[in-house]
Amino acid sequence: MNKNDTERDRAMLAAIVDSSDDAIIGKTLEGIVVSWNAGAERTYGYSAAEMIGKPISILLPPGRPDEIIQILEKVKRGEPVARYNTIRLRRDGRVINVSLTVSPIRDNSGSLIGASTISRDITEQKNKDEKLLELSQAVEQSGSIVVITDTSGNIEYVNPKFCDVTGYSPAEAMGKNPKILKSGDTPAEEYKILWDTIKAGKEWRGEFHNKKKDGSLYWESAVISPVKDDSGNIARFMAVKEDVTESKRLQDELRKKVSALENFNKVAVGRELKMIELKKKIKELEEKLRNGPAGTET
Repeated sequence: MNKNDTERDRAMLAAIVDSSDDAIIGKTLEGIVVSWNAGAERTYGYSAAEMIGKPISILLPPGRPDEIIQILEKVKRGEPVARYNTIRLRRDGRVINVSLTVSPIRDNSGSLIGASTISRDITEQKNKDEKLLELSQAVEQSGSIVVITDTSGNIEYVNPKFCDVTGYSPAEAMGKNPKILKSGDTPAEEYKILWDTIKAGKEWRGEFHNKKKDGSLYWESAVISPVKDDSGNIARFMAVKEDVTESKRLQDELRKKVSALENFNKVAVGRELKMIELKKKIKELEEKLRNGPAGTET
């Protein structure tokens, strides 16, 4: 390889490093910065002029004094540090989450002369992951039944409450259609309305009289909604349902008692009217007896 090829390769490598979105930092084995690309400027807010010749420990937030020392000790032993997630302090004082990969740098003779760090700001992704974890925990611990299906209606997820109510385990439900719960009591027309509604991107609300794994029946109130991807296309459907069997039983019992009371009142009113009529007749007879038969001399 001639001198021109070597210079061209170095220029190409420098261009690649400088155009990377990741922070790429070169430092000595003592942690002094010797190179600082544009990605590092965007990630940490310091310019190359501000950082070159300075200790990398500038980026350490309070409470982590030994972290960089421990990383450099591994590098001095020739050991790389891969995908190390930690936090760093930006120039503006903001703490960010970063993923670091630190590799030993060797010269042509194989001697260790420094370390190269590739750093990526994962703050946004970490926040998303934390929110997703919170949501996942909320769904897992929810007192409502939660079912997620693909656009064909095949089950992709059920939460523990689904298993408690229906008797089906996640393994038994996965890949199946919610039709496994059909009792035959819900008209086919209602299912058609349901599918037409959610495929149109709208929310459906209603009730099902479904069947558990053991064959017993139960009532559930359901809200089924489309879940859209970043492009706005429907990616799956989510059902949030409540077991309202006991509520239905109490409502039915209340209706029966109200009906019985109404019937009793009707009978009582009828009896009361008869009693009034009877009292009226008794009073008329008593009046006649007091006055005696018409035309009789006393």
